[in-house]
Amino acid sequence: MNLILEVGLNHFGKVKESIKYLNFFLKSNFTHITYQIQKESYYEKFKFKLPISHYIFLINKVHKKGKKIGLAVADINSCHEIAKLNFDFYKILSVSLNDKLLVDFINKRKKPIFLSCGTASNSEIQKCLNNFTTRDKKRMTLIHTSLSYEAKDQNLKRLELLYKMFPSIAYGHHYGNFLPIILSLYSKIKFIFIYIKALEKKGRYHPDEKHAFTFKKTEDLREVINESIKILGSENKKNSTIKTIDDKKISF
Repeated sequence: MNLILEVGLNHFGKVKESIKYLNFFLKSNFTHITYQIQKESYYEKFKFKLPISHYIFLINKVHKKGKKIGLAVADINSCHEIAKLNFDFYKILSVSLNDKLLVDFINKRKKPIFLSCGTASNSEIQKCLNNFTTRDKKRMTLIHTSLSYEAKDQNLKRLELLYKMFPSIAYGHHYGNFLPIILSLYSKIKFIFIYIKALEKKGRYHPDEKHAFTFKKTEDLREVINESIKILGSENKKNSTIKTIDDKKISF
């Protein structure tokens, strides 16, 4: 199971801010990171767009460390320029799950694809999957994501249903604490996507504020996940340490 860090829009379109995220990632033990590229209409309102030259810089730095970088995209217009870059995988944002032009364009690039399901219904997910051949689907992973901060909307039991629809499933975290991540470990997810933000500062706002973790909390999360996986263990009952009294095993 891999943790994939998501920068989202927390760089504010500033190269200097973006490099903070890059440096954290390169120095950490995390191996995957994504940068989100929104529609042009979004950047007309919010000036958070990074120059294409910076993505080239990011990709080169990440690859020199032997790590992987993906780009999360929302429409075909934003893809033409970046498609020429040597990044490792695509993530299709949930708002564009059934944008056939985008899906077909990305599919032709022959890179691994992560599809964020967001609020999509079963039929919408199936409609998207129908755009791919059996061979193409071997490069794909569906991401279960809730776009709500309400506990009842996280609906982690849906992971079981998605496994019946598709063999490779990931979890995309959009919640205020670690709990859904820990609970999701009980399933067979292959990847967990988590948004990150720079150090907490009083009065500092981030576009992905509520569901992003600071660098410190992200490192803490990795330790929590590692311990949780050990606790889950396997289907076979065994103990690496057996308590004894007077050299006699104790039953519990």
